[in-house]
Amino acid sequence: MKYEEKELIALLKNIYFSYWFQKSTNILNLDELREDIREMLSFLYSKYDKINEIMDNEKKNTIIDLMSINDNEIEISISIIKESLFRLSSITEDDEIKEKILYLETKIKKYLTMIKEKTNIDDEMSLYFDILGNIQAILARYSFKYGISLNETLNKFIYDFDRIDDLEYRNIILNKIKREEELIK
Repeated sequence: MKYEEKELIALLKNIYFSYWFQKSTNILNLDELREDIREMLSFLYSKYDKINEIMDNEKKNTIIDLMSINDNEIEISISIIKESLFRLSSITEDDEIKEKILYLETKIKKYLTMIKEKTNIDDEMSLYFDILGNIQAILARYSFKYGISLNETLNKFIYDFDRIDDLEYRNIILNKIKREEELIK
């Protein structure tokens, strides 16, 4: 797989998993998604000749499908992006779940860092905790309902954030974050 193809797949994964994450946590940011889609389209147009010469016919058709995306039709665009991602990277449904779990792990780290950097408790920090609570629910569903094995760190996160909607418990977790106790590696 050539560098351009890997870069395209990385862009597609970023858009698809970002959309999935935002939709799953009820924080859909259409402007951010539109910007990501425009970045991917810009990449395709700038590298089209190079990509065209390295790909087989099926993959070329996938690129043509991607280039027809309209960033105002997010749902349709995401559907095309997901199909294209699966065709270009040979990703399976099991791989998709693993990728989503890895994506969630990066988001957990991001939001814990953002909470740690905040100097006072406000609506923004509350939103971060709400997002972490939604991530906890997704991971718990994967683990308990679907029997997907998670690593020790994510299992600890599920346990630690089980009652994050309780304000007293949220303050306990906040203190742990501020004291830099290890919640996730």
